[in-house]
Amino acid sequence: MTTRMKTVKLSSIKPNPDNPRVMKDDQFWKLVDNIKRYPHFLEKRGIVHADGIILGGNMRYRAIQEALKDEAFRAAVGVSKQTEIPAAWVQDASAWSKEDRQAFIILDNAPQGVSGEWDWDLLANQWEPDELERWGLEVPQEENDEVYTSKIESPTYECTKEKPPNISELCDSTKADILIKEINESKIPKDVKAFLIHAAGRHRVFDYEDIAEYYAHAPKEIQLLFEKSALVIIDYNKAIESGYVQLANDIMECSHADETT
Repeated sequence: MTTRMKTVKLSSIKPNPDNPRVMKDDQFWKLVDNIKRYPHFLEKRGIVHADGIILGGNMRYRAIQEALKDEAFRAAVGVSKQTEIPAAWVQDASAWSKEDRQAFIILDNAPQGVSGEWDWDLLANQWEPDELERWGLEVPQEENDEVYTSKIESPTYECTKEKPPNISELCDSTKADILIKEINESKIPKDVKAFLIHAAGRHRVFDYEDIAEYYAHAPKEIQLLFEKSALVIIDYNKAIESGYVQLANDIMECSHADETT
């Protein structure tokens, strides 16, 4: 014998006619989509009401109504009718004072100044912009550049030399080679020796100007491997879009100069 899940009739709670928070159509449909994707989130942040009037979750309430039209969604959350929702999605705050209710309406909607602001640099490092937009965030765009950069599909380069430098000229490993030789001749444990040999690689000095020049002459397969090895940068605020090879340090300096002007 199975126990029927506890549900709440939607008609028993109503949206707040004085709800101060509104949502654009595109944001609303993103909310509907997210509720369908993550219905279990509503157990942690669903609908809060007092005496049947919603204090927090007015837009979630409307989005839930829309999601319930989907039979597959109803089956997934364990309800059989469009007029009911799992009781776990609803919290009763009828015991709160009028002051508490009014405060919650504002705090739950979290306007700027109460909830803080997004750190877009941090978001850019951890999430893709399409994910953030799907979850309802409006990713800001700057006038001449995007917060999120994307690789240039067809970069062009102007070589400064007729022939590329010799591959042996791209890196000075003199100091690393001397250190590795000393490590190999030592009588230290093998695992320590292996680690120190790896660490000695830090003393190799790369000539990024010559690397960029070599890259510009190289066939596509080599260019792709140089990019994957981060020996050249083609995605730093479209730094090479103009068609000229530049040093990584020059790119960074130009970027910082733009930020301070």
